[in-house]
Amino acid sequence: MALSITCHVQNPVEQNRYLLCGIDSLHLGLFVNWCKDSWPEQVIHFQEQKEKAFGTNGVVDQTPTGRTLLHLPTGKPPRYRFHLQFPEHHIYLAMAEHPKKGTPNVYACLGAETLWQNGIQPAVELLAADIVSFGGSISQFQPSRCDIAADFLIPSGITHDFLMAYRVTRSRAHNPHFGNKILETAYFGDKGSPILLRIYDKSLEVMKSGTKNWFWNLWGLEVRRGVWLVEYQLRRDILRQFEVDTLDDLYMKIAGIWKKLTTDWFSLRLNDNDKPERRTVHPLWQMVQSCADRLGDVMEVQRTFRGDTPASREWLVSHISGCVTSLAARMGNPYRDQVFIVLQDEVSRYCPEYKFQEEYIKRRIKLNRQVDGIGGDYENTAF
Repeated sequence: MALSITCHVQNPVEQNRYLLCGIDSLHLGLFVNWCKDSWPEQVIHFQEQKEKAFGTNGVVDQTPTGRTLLHLPTGKPPRYRFHLQFPEHHIYLAMAEHPKKGTPNVYACLGAETLWQNGIQPAVELLAADIVSFGGSISQFQPSRCDIAADFLIPSGITHDFLMAYRVTRSRAHNPHFGNKILETAYFGDKGSPILLRIYDKSLEVMKSGTKNWFWNLWGLEVRRGVWLVEYQLRRDILRQFEVDTLDDLYMKIAGIWKKLTTDWFSLRLNDNDKPERRTVHPLWQMVQSCADRLGDVMEVQRTFRGDTPASREWLVSHISGCVTSLAARMGNPYRDQVFIVLQDEVSRYCPEYKFQEEYIKRRIKLNRQVDGIGGDYENTAF
């Protein structure tokens, strides 16, 4: 009895209930092409404002469309030199006029209040409008970090003993934080790892911060205690493993990712089988898992691990383009179409048809995809 969510007698599972779920934090890499006529002047202006901001908490400025922002003295080393703070988001800018080698030249962080109050799509549209106001043209939004969260009313709280008794996890790292010997936050996974799970007393955080009281309205609660959050922080490495390279990928797969992580990576299960994966899911965690249906259509997703992680189509094309221009320089031929003809002949000799098809089959299998296209039609889809 003592290992339950404090106690089944005092706190029946039926008293626990779902409140809210969605994306709590979203970081994006943006592929931006800046206007070549105005970008050099923009860089000079950003540098001037950055220097003015040294030793201060920011310098007030306005976008060309009249939006107020702060220039801050720090960027995000080593790539992003400038840091612009808006009420709704932070924008970090590299000095590059165009993305290089498939790498974003702008990084943006969308805050929790903007995402919860306004919704993801309006938040992204406002971010895009601010980029456009500086003369930027965005070709791609690439999710770099995504925190998927679910809030629950658990009146009697969650104890550390309860988590330790019922946890089934692939993470060896575990870091609990206590206040007056009462669990406030439990971390599973290292803070720098691709996946980090946080389970914590969200109502306590809201009361301590004093800046997130708007959550009470979203939760629809009058009694300001007993809200616990389950949140998976996913960095770029794990998003890449799930083949999430665009916002559309994220929207399509987020429900499946939640189901996958709450089933395979960490779960709470009753001790009714010697094999952890066969144990019955604890009623509390069943409520957590059910949030997948609230996040969207649940599709099956699989992780493709680092050794087999496919590079994005954009990266491959960029890499091939760089190789072609390097080849042209060595040939002394500045004409692209002529270089392509020579390249086709050279590649055909180096990689005959039988070898090409053999390698094709191997790589399709390693990507966990059906082997098709041999001796027939093929689909011109993402690599």
